Amino acid sequence: MSSVTFLEKYDEILHFSYGLSTGKPSEKNIYADIRSVYDFVIQTRRDKKIVLLGYSLGTAAVTDLAASDPARVVGVVLVAPFTSGIRLFSNQPTRNESSKLDRFLIFEKVHRIKVPVLVCHGYRDDAIPVEHGLEIQRRSKRAVPPLILPEADHVSIFNGKFLHTYVRIRE
Repeated sequence: MSSVTFLEKYDEILHFSYGLSTGKPSEKNIYADIRSVYDFVIQTRRDKKIVLLGYSLGTAAVTDLAASDPARVVGVVLVAPFTSGIRLFSNQPTRNESSKLDRFLIFEKVHRIKVPVLVCHGYRDDAIPVEHGLEIQRRSKRAVPPLILPEADHVSIFNGKFLHTYVRIRE
């Protein structure tokens, strides 16, 4: 089964508190969920290189895991990332100062990722403005040229109309 087919079939199962998954949504649980999936992959697929892919809220989990420099991770893809919770809701993606109340601090962790980072974002994303993706791109030490799709929004970036999203990720 291809990674794209797997993503299309099992996204809801893997996401905390959805489908067959149990648990309550929290920042801590999101990070624990991705660590569990990563540990399972490491144990069952010993000969494989790993590319971590996070979408929307999942970009926080992927960034947190990737910043810890896990074994066999050779790349990171962040689709529709945001800089942090407060920055998203205050529409200030480039804000430098933070608050103790802020959560999902992607902007503080992305610079610790030691493998190439690809940011994909739809220009028409009305859930997470593209400026967040561009700021994450700017803060990454291993950024590759981003994939910014002029016609894509938050949901359509992964539909068949934008097949080049999948092509670019596979590169």
